[in-house]
Amino acid sequence: MVAPESGAGIVIDSGYSNTYIVPFFQGMPMKHCATRLDVGGKLLTNLLMETLSYKEINLKGEGFLVQQIKESCSFVSENFNSDLEIARAGGHTKEFVLPDYKTLKQGYIREKADLTDNLQVVKMTNERFTIPEVLFSPSDIGIN
Repeated sequence: MVAPESGAGIVIDSGYSNTYIVPFFQGMPMKHCATRLDVGGKLLTNLLMETLSYKEINLKGEGFLVQQIKESCSFVSENFNSDLEIARAGGHTKEFVLPDYKTLKQGYIREKADLTDNLQVVKMTNERFTIPEVLFSPSDIGIN
Protein backbone atom coordinates (compact mmCIF):
# COMPACT_ATOMS: atom_id res chain seq x y z
CA MET A 1 0.00 0.00 0.00
CA VAL A 2 1.58 3.27 -1.09
CA ALA A 3 0.37 6.77 -0.30
CA PRO A 4 1.16 8.68 -3.55
CA GLU A 5 1.53 12.09 -1.92
CA SER A 6 4.25 10.95 0.49
CA GLY A 7 5.86 8.08 -1.41
CA ALA A 8 5.49 5.96 1.71
CA GLY A 9 3.95 2.54 1.92
CA ILE A 10 4.08 -0.89 3.44
CA VAL A 11 4.37 -4.43 2.09
CA ILE A 12 2.92 -7.29 4.10
CA ASP A 13 3.71 -10.87 3.12
CA SER A 14 1.78 -13.42 5.14
CA GLY A 15 2.55 -17.07 4.59
CA TYR A 16 2.16 -20.47 6.22
CA SER A 17 4.06 -19.77 9.43
CA ASN A 18 5.31 -16.16 9.32
CA THR A 19 4.28 -12.66 8.34
CA TYR A 20 6.85 -10.15 7.14
CA ILE A 21 6.21 -6.40 7.23
CA VAL A 22 8.49 -4.02 5.32
CA PRO A 23 7.85 -0.26 5.21
CA PHE A 24 8.88 1.73 2.14
CA PHE A 25 9.76 5.40 1.88
CA GLN A 26 10.33 7.12 -1.47
CA GLY A 27 10.38 3.73 -3.18
CA MET A 28 13.14 2.31 -0.99
CA PRO A 29 12.64 -0.40 1.63
CA MET A 30 13.44 0.62 5.19
CA LYS A 31 15.17 -2.63 6.14
CA HIS A 32 15.96 -1.50 9.68
CA CYS A 33 12.20 -1.23 10.30
CA ALA A 34 11.30 -4.61 8.78
CA THR A 35 9.50 -6.97 11.14
CA ARG A 36 8.76 -10.66 11.22
CA LEU A 37 5.82 -12.04 13.18
CA ASP A 38 5.36 -15.70 13.98
CA VAL A 39 1.77 -15.45 12.80
CA GLY A 40 0.64 -17.14 9.60
CA GLY A 41 -1.92 -19.44 8.08
CA LYS A 42 -0.91 -22.41 10.22
CA LEU A 43 -1.51 -20.48 13.45
CA LEU A 44 -4.88 -19.27 12.19
CA THR A 45 -5.89 -22.81 11.21
CA ASN A 46 -4.89 -24.13 14.65
CA LEU A 47 -6.74 -21.28 16.35
CA LEU A 48 -9.88 -22.01 14.33
CA MET A 49 -9.53 -25.73 15.12
CA GLU A 50 -9.38 -24.95 18.84
CA THR A 51 -12.26 -22.47 18.66
CA LEU A 52 -14.51 -24.91 16.81
CA SER A 53 -13.68 -27.72 19.23
CA TYR A 54 -14.91 -25.57 22.14
CA LYS A 55 -17.92 -24.25 20.29
CA GLU A 56 -19.40 -26.98 18.22
CA ILE A 57 -17.47 -30.00 17.01
CA ASN A 58 -14.07 -31.52 17.75
CA LEU A 59 -12.01 -31.28 14.58
CA LYS A 60 -8.60 -31.80 16.21
CA GLY A 61 -6.48 -33.91 13.92
CA GLU A 62 -8.43 -32.65 10.90
CA GLY A 63 -6.04 -29.83 9.97
CA PHE A 64 -6.65 -30.06 6.23
CA LEU A 65 -10.42 -29.88 6.72
CA VAL A 66 -10.17 -26.92 9.12
CA GLN A 67 -7.87 -25.17 6.63
CA GLN A 68 -10.54 -25.69 3.96
CA ILE A 69 -13.19 -24.23 6.29
CA LYS A 70 -10.92 -21.25 7.05
CA GLU A 71 -10.19 -20.56 3.39
CA SER A 72 -13.83 -20.92 2.35
CA CYS A 73 -15.54 -18.93 5.08
CA SER A 74 -13.12 -16.36 6.51
CA PHE A 75 -12.79 -12.72 5.59
CA VAL A 76 -10.91 -9.68 6.88
CA SER A 77 -13.20 -7.14 8.45
CA GLU A 78 -12.99 -3.50 7.41
CA ASN A 79 -14.97 -2.43 10.49
CA PHE A 80 -14.49 -5.00 13.24
CA ASN A 81 -16.97 -3.56 15.77
CA SER A 82 -19.70 -3.19 13.16
CA ASP A 83 -19.19 -6.75 11.91
CA LEU A 84 -19.26 -8.00 15.50
CA GLU A 85 -22.66 -6.36 16.03
CA ILE A 86 -23.94 -7.85 12.76
CA ALA A 87 -22.74 -11.30 13.87
CA ARG A 88 -24.45 -10.91 17.26
CA ALA A 89 -27.70 -10.11 15.43
CA GLY A 90 -27.38 -13.33 13.41
CA GLY A 91 -25.68 -11.95 10.31
CA HIS A 92 -22.46 -13.16 8.70
CA THR A 93 -23.47 -16.78 9.34
CA LYS A 94 -22.32 -19.49 6.93
CA GLU A 95 -22.81 -23.21 7.21
CA PHE A 96 -19.97 -25.42 6.05
CA VAL A 97 -21.05 -28.95 5.16
CA LEU A 98 -18.50 -31.51 6.34
CA PRO A 99 -17.55 -34.32 3.96
CA ASP A 100 -18.52 -37.88 4.85
CA TYR A 101 -15.77 -39.26 2.55
CA LYS A 102 -18.22 -41.79 1.08
CA THR A 103 -20.56 -39.71 -1.06
CA LEU A 104 -19.04 -36.30 -0.40
CA LYS A 105 -15.26 -36.04 -0.76
CA GLN A 106 -14.93 -32.31 -0.10
CA GLY A 107 -16.86 -29.92 2.11
CA TYR A 108 -18.68 -26.85 0.82
CA ILE A 109 -20.60 -23.80 2.00
CA ARG A 110 -24.32 -24.49 2.10
CA GLU A 111 -26.32 -21.57 0.77
CA LYS A 112 -29.71 -22.59 2.12
CA ALA A 113 -30.45 -24.78 5.12
CA ASP A 114 -32.42 -27.92 4.31
CA LEU A 115 -33.66 -29.65 7.44
CA THR A 116 -34.49 -32.86 5.55
CA ASP A 117 -30.89 -33.70 4.74
CA ASN A 118 -28.69 -35.59 7.16
CA LEU A 119 -25.54 -33.57 6.60
CA GLN A 120 -23.16 -32.63 9.37
CA VAL A 121 -22.48 -28.89 9.31
CA VAL A 122 -20.26 -26.41 11.12
CA LYS A 123 -21.90 -23.05 11.70
CA MET A 124 -19.45 -20.17 11.30
CA THR A 125 -20.44 -16.73 12.64
CA ASN A 126 -17.98 -14.33 14.26
CA GLU A 127 -15.09 -16.80 13.75
CA ARG A 128 -15.21 -15.84 10.08
CA PHE A 129 -13.54 -12.51 10.84
CA THR A 130 -12.21 -12.78 14.41
CA ILE A 131 -9.69 -15.50 13.49
CA PRO A 132 -8.05 -13.47 10.65
CA GLU A 133 -8.00 -10.42 12.98
CA VAL A 134 -5.08 -12.10 14.79
CA LEU A 135 -2.90 -11.10 11.82
CA PHE A 136 -3.45 -7.45 12.75
CA SER A 137 -3.64 -7.81 16.55
CA PRO A 138 -1.47 -10.78 17.58
CA SER A 139 -1.41 -9.44 21.14
CA ASP A 140 -5.03 -10.62 21.41
CA ILE A 141 -3.70 -14.17 21.76
CA GLY A 142 -0.53 -13.27 23.69
CA ILE A 143 1.98 -12.77 20.86
CA ASN A 144 4.10 -9.60 21.04
